[in-house]
Amino acid sequence: MPFDLIEPETVDEALAVLSEGDETTRPISGGSGLALMMKYGFFQPTKLVSLRRIARDLSAIRALPDGGLQIGATATLRDVEDSPDVETQAPMLHESLKRLATIRLRNVAQIGGAIAHGAPQMDLPPVLLALNAQVQARSRRGERWIPAENVFLGYYHTAIEPDELVTQARIPQLGDHRGTYRKVTARSVDDWPLLGIAVLAQFEGGSIKTVTAAVGAISDHAQLLPTVEASLTGSEPSARDIRSVAEDAADTLDYKEGGMASPAYQRRLVATNLRLALESVIGDIERQE
Repeated sequence: MPFDLIEPETVDEALAVLSEGDETTRPISGGSGLALMMKYGFFQPTKLVSLRRIARDLSAIRALPDGGLQIGATATLRDVEDSPDVETQAPMLHESLKRLATIRLRNVAQIGGAIAHGAPQMDLPPVLLALNAQVQARSRRGERWIPAENVFLGYYHTAIEPDELVTQARIPQLGDHRGTYRKVTARSVDDWPLLGIAVLAQFEGGSIKTVTAAVGAISDHAQLLPTVEASLTGSEPSARDIRSVAEDAADTLDYKEGGMASPAYQRRLVATNLRLALESVIGDIERQE
């Protein structure tokens, strides 16, 4: 079916079209996710608001004076991967992007779309959660900052309203930290993940200041694992402690029947990979198999 393609010259013009109240109007820039949904008939827009002419205004990637990191919504995943500021300020994000899909896709897909799309089997959401990122959404009503943990709500469902445009993401100053992203796929490292786990630990004076863990792909949206933070923050865990924390965290998730693996196997995937991620981040802990 036909649709109108609108090409605004400014962000304000784009927001004006999105504010018209038609929930089948969508912004499009990289289009790697939306185009597939249209191709297979899952979504039919009445209007597409192209961000092509305003992409340069929303693409900045830079370290901030407070030690944080700003990533513009129209920065491609490859732009983020190649950014020296990202490599320095958020190495876990830098490393995870090297394993996301293929170079061809990363050359096209953009950060804003990866956030707003809400597909459950994506690598980026759990990484943003572990990094305690904030997402800026703008509309004609104003702008707001949404913690990443509150953005991803369900299956293709996010907190971004139909009249809002994701304009940037920010990662706070992380201090002394280590992080990792583990990805489990059905076939190859470039495939959609069956499981994505991101872990970030911050250190102070040689001890653990805090630990954040997030999981994606195993359920209908990326989510934090708060029991990990509650159990390990301020502690000096043994290998046995880490195993116990990973097992307990795996028990908190709601596993569904009918997927690519049984609930029991999904739970084992989470427990095992969370343990390995925690061990690699927290230190050289002797593994007890």
